Amino acid sequence: MRVVKAHPPSVLPVLPALVLAALLLPMAVPLARAGVIDPAYEAYLNSLPGDQKVSVLIYLADQAPISQLDAELRAERATLSVRHETVITSLMDKAAETQPALLAELAARQDAGEAGGYTPYWIANLVVAQMTVDAVREVAARPEVGVVYSN
Repeated sequence: MRVVKAHPPSVLPVLPALVLAALLLPMAVPLARAGVIDPAYEAYLNSLPGDQKVSVLIYLADQAPISQLDAELRAERATLSVRHETVITSLMDKAAETQPALLAELAARQDAGEAGGYTPYWIANLVVAQMTVDAVREVAARPEVGVVYSN
C-alpha cells in the first residue's frame, strides 16, 4: 500500500479571481450619499445670509416600506387591527433606528446657537427644525438625510 501525502491546495490557480474580486468589491458596496436641498428652496436659501434662521423639514433617506407592507398584509388578508399595528410599529421602528444621530447633531447645534427648536416625527420619518442657513447645508450633507424642504 502506497501512502500519498496530501498537500495544501495552491492559491495560484485562483489568484487572478481573488485579485479581480478585491478590485470590484468597492464598486459593489453602496457609497454613503448625502441628502439634497429642494432646488427651489436652495435658490431661496442662496438669497439669505448664512446666519439667518429658517424652518425646515428634514426627511430622512430611509423610510419605512409601507407599499411593501401593504402588499404583504393584503396577501395575508390581515385584519384592520393587525394592519394598523404592523404599519404603526414599522413607522416607529424606522424612526427610532434612523433619527438618533441626526437628533444628537441638532441638540449640539442648539447648544451652539445654530439651531432653535426641533421636533422629530415617526409618521413620515422626518424632523422639523429651525436652524441657520449654514447649518441647513451642513445637515443636508449628512448620509442619513434624504431631502430638506422649506417648512
